[in-house]
Amino acid sequence: MRRTLTVIFFLGVAAFGAGCVSDDASTEQPNGNRPAGTSANTADSGGPNDIDSIVAGATFVEKPTAFYGSFDTPVGSETLTVKKGDTVYTSGWAILPETIDVPKLVIVTYGDNKTIPNAALKLGLSRPDAAKIMNQAAYTKSGWSITFPAQALPEGDSVIKAWVYDSAKKQFFRLPDYKGEKQVKVVS
Repeated sequence: MRRTLTVIFFLGVAAFGAGCVSDDASTEQPNGNRPAGTSANTADSGGPNDIDSIVAGATFVEKPTAFYGSFDTPVGSETLTVKKGDTVYTSGWAILPETIDVPKLVIVTYGDNKTIPNAALKLGLSRPDAAKIMNQAAYTKSGWSITFPAQALPEGDSVIKAWVYDSAKKQFFRLPDYKGEKQVKVVS
């Protein structure tokens, strides 16, 4: 059974989280449900309802016609197996090609569940490789990473996807999986 987790972040500050384990403990519409006790207090947010409004008012483009970046880790097409007490790490780079800018919002999803776990996001990470690939110096700080507790995912197999948000278009664009689909299996 595959599920879709929605994880939403604004530039520099995590609102909520979600994909590789560290040693530390066509159109789709996620519904943005959040567990009790989480909030949307972010740098670019006008309040708790902004994140829900963004997700509810956006469309998800599974196969964009432009290139928006890459979902790099976990690496490969093999299933990453994690224990509930592990920390899951995802990373990649994202751009907004029409504006030659880096985004303020990246999300990670899994299957059909559409819940949002607590997580930590970093945006603006150094990615000189992305700048070189795209031949655009403005993309040097296009890197992102998201860590979250493995227990935020359901037990069993999940496929995770990364998306970048274009606020002008009110659309999330899927970031292509580097070296294969990102599969995570949570075990007890």
